[in-house]
Amino acid sequence: MSKLRVQEIAHSNGTTAITVDASGNVSRGVIPAWFYNPSGTQTFTNTTTMAPITVWTVDNGLGDLRPRTFQQGGITLTDSTYVTVPVTGLYYIEFTVRISSLTDGVYARTAISINNETEQSTLVRHGGGELEDIYSGYLSLSASGIYNLVANDNIRCFLGNESDTSWTGVTVNDCHFSGYFIG
Repeated sequence: MSKLRVQEIAHSNGTTAITVDASGNVSRGVIPAWFYNPSGTQTFTNTTTMAPITVWTVDNGLGDLRPRTFQQGGITLTDSTYVTVPVTGLYYIEFTVRISSLTDGVYARTAISINNETEQSTLVRHGGGELEDIYSGYLSLSASGIYNLVANDNIRCFLGNESDTSWTGVTVNDCHFSGYFIG
């Protein structure tokens, strides 16, 4: 059996792709990844229609009070809404939001949109929450999944509820949007 004994695998231009230390720990180079927090509060006025979250930011200005936001490996954030991926492959994507002031709706739900998808019947919908299960109109929701994306695909996070006409879907606290390239 042959063994490949190397400490580093690099591109022909010298950019390191993989390193192996003396203990056998493997590290990859810059992996497309992001972690965003909201820049402020977003209020929704929709009822049964899902609406995009439009307040994500790379720099929340909160320093050590919150997890540090970042983007790397060619990831871009456009209009505080769209994440564009640079490489074709599998990505793990997730977001968590805290909904406030939800009083009239029976439920709320989340969705992840790929390439500007907005058709209610084909959005990648994720779990929701029932209003009777929450206290004082607060509800935390998450969405996550592994997606097979093509370079330059874009991703958006959506929220919706059953019948409330004015509610806070994103606050600076308790919300984030993240993802990374698996391979």
